[in-house]
Amino acid sequence: MTERFRLADPDTLEFIVTYDDPVFFVKPFTSKKVLRRQIGDYIYDHACEENEKDLEHLVPTVGDEGR
Repeated sequence: MTERFRLADPDTLEFIVTYDDPVFFVKPFTSKKVLRRQIGDYIYDHACEENEKDLEHLVPTVGDEGR
């Protein structure tokens, strides 16, 4: 897996992932997500760590309802 971040312009960030693992996939494929800056947005820094116990402090989003 290759992850690439590209600043297309001052307000647009492209996140491009290429999956290339012949054990799991028939052929490589790429996924692209475009993120646009919005006034008031803040990106929280988060590092996944082994045995992490901080899930109780995560703020749920609309997509997390019913989980």
